[in-house]
Amino acid sequence: MTEAARALGLERSHLYKKCAQLGIDVQKLRRARLSKMPGVSETLDWASALVVLHAPRLTPEIVAETLGCVVKDEADLRKIRTEIDAGRLPVGAA
Repeated sequence: MTEAARALGLERSHLYKKCAQLGIDVQKLRRARLSKMPGVSETLDWASALVVLHAPRLTPEIVAETLGCVVKDEADLRKIRTEIDAGRLPVGAA
């Protein structure tokens, strides 16, 4: 196996783990009645961003920085940020 293939395999492994971790959080976002519900593509975008940032887990700070990867509509993004800031939508681990 070449170095590049090994690196790609490692990145895919991290991506799959991130997607599994994000599944619960994306479900919370879907229940928030957004105009554009996050789907698989958005979940993959979010996971990819976390892999690039070398984020070992979702913290409130990382969620705040990367939320736009999964919530694409500006009005939805404002709504979700308001819900998170008010403590009505816990996302990420403290």
